Amino acid sequence: FCVDLEHLFDGAQPSGPIAQLTDVDWRTFRKISSYAQYWKQRSPREVNKLITFVMAVPVFSRLAGQLIVQSQNATENQIFEQIAQQQGSFIMGGKRFRELFRQEIDTAYNEAKLLVSTFRGTKTDEAPRIVNGMLESMVTKS
Repeated sequence: FCVDLEHLFDGAQPSGPIAQLTDVDWRTFRKISSYAQYWKQRSPREVNKLITFVMAVPVFSRLAGQLIVQSQNATENQIFEQIAQQQGSFIMGGKRFRELFRQEIDTAYNEAKLLVSTFRGTKTDEAPRIVNGMLESMVTKS
């Protein structure tokens, strides 16, 4: 996926896993890609930040989803225990609900940053294999 994104930001046509995505706003994506290509020589750091961000979002989503699903049973048990302690009535505010998964969100964010930084920092053809192996170990760990 990250390899495909690098090619797209260099002006190539969609290929690989990205070409198979159905709900992509290709028109807007091409505008972002053109913008990045235009500014690449003038402000390479900012373009690198943009590309890293675009790469990290789907990686973050996958990791956050996995971590939330893994901890869902424990969280549900905590909620049910609270309901039982308060004789069947329990109101949970939105802030508290967000707090329940803060650790998973922060963990996923840090892991996504690490994966994308590793991919972008590895200067060999082995980068996709290395990062995919790291991602698989993060997703499958219990």
